[in-house]
Amino acid sequence: MYLPDAGTWYNATFTLTEAGGLTQCADWDHPPFDGVVDEYSLKDDHQMFPRDADHLPAWHVASSQRRWLAWRLPEPPPDPNQPTDSQLSQIEDVMTGPAEDLDWTRLVLNVTGAGDGLAMLLTVEHADGTWSRQWTPIRVESGDADAVRKVRQDMARPGKGTWYNAIFTLDSGTATPRAELDYDTPPFGRRWDSTGGVWPVDELLVDDHKLFPREEDRLPAWHPVRGDDRQPIPQPVMTRQLEEPLNHSPFNWIKQFMLGMATKADSPNQLHVRAPWSKVTLVVSAAGRSVEAKATVVRPDGAVDSPRVAEYHQQLVARLREVRRLTTRQGRGAWFNATFVVDHSDGELRTDYDYENPPAHVESPSLLKSYMHDDQEMFPRDREHMPEWHPGSIDPPPVLQLDGPRHEIDDPLLKLGYAVVDRMPVEDDWWSKIVLRITAAADTVRTSVVATFQEDDTPEDRHFYLPGLEDACLELRQSMYDHNTGAWYAAIITIERPRLNMGRWYDYEAPPFAGFWGPQEWELIQRDHEMYPREVDELPDWHPAYAPLE
Repeated sequence: MYLPDAGTWYNATFTLTEAGGLTQCADWDHPPFDGVVDEYSLKDDHQMFPRDADHLPAWHVASSQRRWLAWRLPEPPPDPNQPTDSQLSQIEDVMTGPAEDLDWTRLVLNVTGAGDGLAMLLTVEHADGTWSRQWTPIRVESGDADAVRKVRQDMARPGKGTWYNAIFTLDSGTATPRAELDYDTPPFGRRWDSTGGVWPVDELLVDDHKLFPREEDRLPAWHPVRGDDRQPIPQPVMTRQLEEPLNHSPFNWIKQFMLGMATKADSPNQLHVRAPWSKVTLVVSAAGRSVEAKATVVRPDGAVDSPRVAEYHQQLVARLREVRRLTTRQGRGAWFNATFVVDHSDGELRTDYDYENPPAHVESPSLLKSYMHDDQEMFPRDREHMPEWHPGSIDPPPVLQLDGPRHEIDDPLLKLGYAVVDRMPVEDDWWSKIVLRITAAADTVRTSVVATFQEDDTPEDRHFYLPGLEDACLELRQSMYDHNTGAWYAAIITIERPRLNMGRWYDYEAPPFAGFWGPQEWELIQRDHEMYPREVDELPDWHPAYAPLE
């Protein structure tokens, strides 16, 4: 029905008569969709079905008369970058369907997509304070996925494209979800599919650009269609980290972690699988950078489970360190043991902190001494508040005396400190801090020296090689030998102004020479055990005397 000069109709009515005939009534002059149409669509229509100027309606965006007419198309939505109410209603159906039988307070749907690829993560915050997720990566036809794809497609604009990532949040008691749309961050930051593999992200982005092309200035620098000018894909930055509950405090994160263990059942990706529980307890001990946690869950029938807490669960360790920092007492340091309890009767998190007894997970005297030196730097305690078992209450920090004559020194640590200062190739008052790192085995020592200089309020680190420190390092190591714990393999010695206090940290567990071994280092480690033998149960598991190679 297209006519080269007059274009084609905007509206039409087709009627099927009782006799089986079909009648039509075409409207070539009134705006389509009752006037609710954007200018991009009108321009596209005019390019597909062009009209001569004298056949253009006065309301058309391409008409030269449009400016003088009082009647105009309806104003566009207040924010063209936000979904319409109808689109949000479709998203709401996708969010509430899986949680229909749940007592929830908030739903969060994270969407990422390009081309025909789409992935959705639905997070449910339950009324009892727990939360669960449903992960849906999909590249096939599906009701929910198709509904979200349609919203993404309908929001595309010529030259601008459509969003790659979106977060929809629905609180109980609200009518429609609110949307956060991201047009610039790469999709599929985790690059996974339903089988755990890797999606062809570049291929999906190229397909997406064909479907929803962007102008040059709207095309991200990392997009593959830029060819040789393409920049590396940055790490994705989400508005809300998916790993965190909706309350970002470390206390609430720990509570959610505990509730997750308490309610976890056999299927972690099903919102409806909820194991019953009465009480969950997390017992933590910490010293320096070492943290250990154990959990127990009491079930309604009295049974007690001990879910495994990963020793190196980085997020949990980070939150526990933050709690230690927040609960540090001025001059009295941080707690060494803590108990976190959540009772199902009220869902509240209760805590109990122990600042006086040694960390329960550290049994080795050598490790305790090493960890506590580290802990003292992180959470300093005044000497009068150190427990008797604390290494700092026995060994006060030594201090160098650079002014005046030096008397004969018996302390190997002080000897080493003076040896470092005397060999610095710069004026004494230039540096503000010196850090000496030592690794040793048998009669071989390797050192690294980094000095910090404070010039114009800008600290600068410089690396030095200071010859002649080997004898002082070996003397210190030999003086600290104990037949139970052996000799340390690594040490960090610090000298800091203005008081010239010497800090020290010793490592009896990590392999010497940072684990970079050749035949010479292997022989040194075995000979070191002959020179500084330790009890077998005190040997680290990497040591050849602990587990000799066959």
